[in-house]
Amino acid sequence: MAIDVADDVAADMAVDGAIDVADDVAADVVDDVADDMEYDVADDVDDDMATDVDDDVAADVDDDIK
Repeated sequence: MAIDVADDVAADMAVDGAIDVADDVAADVVDDVADDMEYDVADDVDDDMATDVDDDVAADVDDDIK
């Protein structure tokens, strides 16, 4: 009986450990996706701002030439 109990405890611990690992991996993946999305948004905003500045400068130069 003691061996059965020990086996049950060990099996439960293994399952709990596997669940914890799976949860950690899932949390890490979610964090990575969120980080990537934040970086992508920041990059898009930077690109848009740079394009807007370039367009404004180009328009100012055109106005100065005219």
